[in-house]
Amino acid sequence: MHKNQHPSDSKTQLEIEKFILKKLKLESGKHTSLKKGAYVDIDGKNRAGYYEVYAHTGKLKPAQLYKVMNDAIKLFLAARNNKKRNKVIIFTDRIAEKQFTGLSWRAIALRELGIKTITFNKLSKLLIRKLKRDRALQARILIR
Repeated sequence: MHKNQHPSDSKTQLEIEKFILKKLKLESGKHTSLKKGAYVDIDGKNRAGYYEVYAHTGKLKPAQLYKVMNDAIKLFLAARNNKKRNKVIIFTDRIAEKQFTGLSWRAIALRELGIKTITFNKLSKLLIRKLKRDRALQARILIR
């Protein structure tokens, strides 16, 4: 497991994250400085903004919703000193993104924080199959 890798991150999720960052020409946002020596680890950044990638298919479970909202706070903090910078959460599935749009409290919170959501829909069928396979495997492991 990579030093900064979250225990629930699958190898495929990390592969997808790197693929999206490369396609969008984003550099790593690891150790993005805040004030007084504090920092946040975000997935990507460029001159236009800060980005988090959420590689998932289907409806999110409560802990996953929490993770996305946690990522939103990190984006907000990273951009706090430069409000003109974009703050974007990139989803790999419209169903997952939908839980953060519309009239839900999460969608309202993201809008209040100036955070946009998009769906990156240029993943290969192979990567999508691998992501779904990993998700099914994680679900089986959690049930045991």
